[in-house]
Amino acid sequence: MRKLRAFIRENRLLAVLAGAFLLLSPLLLWQVAAWTERAALAEIRAASGHTLKLTVASLRGELSKFEALPRLLARDSGILTFLSAPPGPGAVVAMNRRLEEVNKLYGASDSYLMDAEGLTLAASNWNQERPFVGKNFAFRPYFQDAIAGRTGRYFALGTTSRRRGYYFAHPVGDPEAPLGVAVVKVGILPFEAAWAERPEQVMVTDAAGVVFSASDPGWHYKTLAPLDEATLARIDESQQYAGVPVLPLALSEERVLGPDARLVEIAGRQGAPESAGVGGGAPRRYLAHSAEMPEAGWTVHILKDTAGLRGRVIGAVAVAAVVLLALALAAGILVQRRAILRERLAVQRRVRAELEQRVDQRTTELLAANLRLETEVAERRSAEDKLRRTQDELIQAGKLAALGKMSAGISHELNQPLSAIRSFSDNAQVLAERGRYDEVRGNLGQISGLTERMARIITHLKTFARKDRGERGAVALRPIIDDALALLETQISGAGVTLRYRPPTEGLQVLGGSVRLQQVLLNVIGNALDAVAGGERPEIAIDVEAGPERVAIAVRDSGPGIAATALPNVFDPFFTTKEVNQGLGLGLSISYGIVESFGGTIRAANRPEGGAVFTIALPRAEAAEREEPDPWRKLAG
Repeated sequence: MRKLRAFIRENRLLAVLAGAFLLLSPLLLWQVAAWTERAALAEIRAASGHTLKLTVASLRGELSKFEALPRLLARDSGILTFLSAPPGPGAVVAMNRRLEEVNKLYGASDSYLMDAEGLTLAASNWNQERPFVGKNFAFRPYFQDAIAGRTGRYFALGTTSRRRGYYFAHPVGDPEAPLGVAVVKVGILPFEAAWAERPEQVMVTDAAGVVFSASDPGWHYKTLAPLDEATLARIDESQQYAGVPVLPLALSEERVLGPDARLVEIAGRQGAPESAGVGGGAPRRYLAHSAEMPEAGWTVHILKDTAGLRGRVIGAVAVAAVVLLALALAAGILVQRRAILRERLAVQRRVRAELEQRVDQRTTELLAANLRLETEVAERRSAEDKLRRTQDELIQAGKLAALGKMSAGISHELNQPLSAIRSFSDNAQVLAERGRYDEVRGNLGQISGLTERMARIITHLKTFARKDRGERGAVALRPIIDDALALLETQISGAGVTLRYRPPTEGLQVLGGSVRLQQVLLNVIGNALDAVAGGERPEIAIDVEAGPERVAIAVRDSGPGIAATALPNVFDPFFTTKEVNQGLGLGLSISYGIVESFGGTIRAANRPEGGAVFTIALPRAEAAEREEPDPWRKLAG
C-alpha cells in the first residue's frame, strides 16, 4: 500500500488522467455514436440531395419536351379547319392518322383533339383497344383550364386507358371563344422504369400529397397524410385517379433534419403488395429528401434506406472504445517517455517550419508564374487588337485602291455633266438677253438634272469610301448591288460589256454590313471586268437566288476562266494571275474574310461553257432572327 501511495505521489499526472478517462469514456463513446450518426446522415443527405436535383432536372427536361407541343398543334391550320366545322368520317380518319404520326415522332403517350363541349373527335390511339375517340373528358381540370383560354396542366390516371400520365392542353383558335382543345399526354412508366434500377426509392406526390408515381408500386395512390373530405371530394369529382381508393401511407416521422429532409419510417417491405403499410412486413427507416416542382404542382421525394446506419454507429463506437483503451495504455508509456516525446516534438517543429518555408517558396513561384501568364494574355490581346486594326486598315486600303482604279471613269462621269452645265448656262445667258425665257427655264431644268446626277455619283463615292465600323446586321441587298453597279457603270459601258442582271426583290435582306458587302461586290465584279477585257463578246451575268436560310449571289463572266492550278489559291493573300502593276492579289482575300465575318461563304469555279463564276452565299436576315426555324423538329429532338 505504501508503494502504491508513493507511486501515485510520483505520478500524479498519470493518476489524474486515469480518473478523467474513467469518468469521460462513457460520455465520449456516446458523443462518437451521435457524431457518427450525424455524419452518416449528412453523407446520405448530400448524396440523396444530388440525386434529387438530377431527378427533378430529368423530370423537368422530359416535361419541357412536350409542353409546347399542344400549343403548336393548336396553331396548325389543318387542325383549325378540322375544328371549325363538324368533320366528316374521312376528315376524322385523316386527323387520327396525323395525330398518330405526331405521337410517334415526339414519343408522347397520347395526343387528341376535343371540341368545345369536351367530346374527343380525333386521337392518336384511334386503332388501339381503348381509344379516346367519342369519349367526353369535360370533367377534367386540364380541359376546363384550356377551354377558359389558359394552358392546362394536370396529372391523372386515365379513365379510359387506365394509364397514369401528365396532360398538357391548349385552346384551339381564339382564347376568348376556343373551337376546341388540343391535348398531349406524357406517360409516367418510362420514368419509373429508370427509377427501378436505382438503390434509393423515388416518390412523386401531387399538391394534395397523393403518391401518383414511385419506384415501389405498392406506394401508388397512397397519401403522406390523411386527406380532408373536401380534397377527397375534389379528387372524386375530377376522377383524377379513376375511382382507385386513395388511402394513407403507413408513414411516421421520426426527426426533422432540415427544411427539405427528415427521417421517416414506412411499414412493410418495398415491392411487396403490403409494402404500403396495409399489411405485414418489417418497417424500414428512410432519409426522405424533398424538392418542389411548382410548374407541375409536384413534390419529388428521394428516400434513402438507412438500414446500414445502426451497424455503422456500432462499429464507430467499437473503434472509439479500442482507441480509448489504446490511449489509456499509451498514457502510461507517455509519462515514462517524456524526453523522447519532447525530442520528437522538436523534430516535428523543424519539419513543419521547413514545410512552411517550402510552401511559401512554392507560393511565390506560383504567383510569379501567374503574373507571367497574365502578361502573356495581355500581350496576346494587344496583338489581336493590332491584327484587327490592321485588317480594318487593309479593308479600307482595298476600298481606296478600288476608288483609284475607278477614278478615270468617275472623272469622265463628272466632267461630262460639268461641260454640259457650262454650255447650258452660257446658252441661258444669251437666251435671257434675247428675252427667250421659256428656253432659259428649259436650260435651267437641264442643269438641275445634271447636278442631281453628279450628286448621286458623289453620294455613291462617299458611301463606299467611308470607314465601316465592322458591325453586322440586317441590310437590304438590292440597293447594295445597285450602288456597286453605279460605281462601275463607266467601266462596264466603256469596255462594251453586256451586263445581264436580274435584281432581287425590294424587301430581301441579308446578314452583313452594307459598305463591306459593297466592297466585296466591287472586287468580284471588277475581277470579272478584267477577265472579259479584250474578249470578242464580253458579258457579265449577276443572278440572285433567295432560299429559306441563305441568299446566293452568282457573278458569271465570259472570260477565259481560272487555271486549274490557280483555282485552289485564288483567295490566298498576295496571289494574283494579273501583271505586277495591276494589283497586289489582296482583293479576293479581303473579300473572303469579309464574307466569313458575315457568317457566309464565297466560292470560285469554272463554268462548263467557259468563263468563271464566283458565288457569294450569305445568311438570310429573317432566318437568323428566328429562334426556332423548325419547332416541330426541335421538340422531336
